[in-house]
Amino acid sequence: MATTITTTATTVTITTTATTVTITTTATTVTITTTATTVAITTETTVTVATTITK
Repeated sequence: MATTITTTATTVTITTTATTVTITTTATTVTITTTATTVAITTETTVTVATTITK
């Protein structure tokens, strides 16, 4: 399972169990709570990642 998100939202909050999460965003705040194996973020601002990597 893969999740791909492209957004210009001010706040992005993601809770997911996707295997791969890819985010391209100009969001001011990105908060991710995930068990994703891979989290790839391209962003211009602040990224907070609270993650548990389970393989």
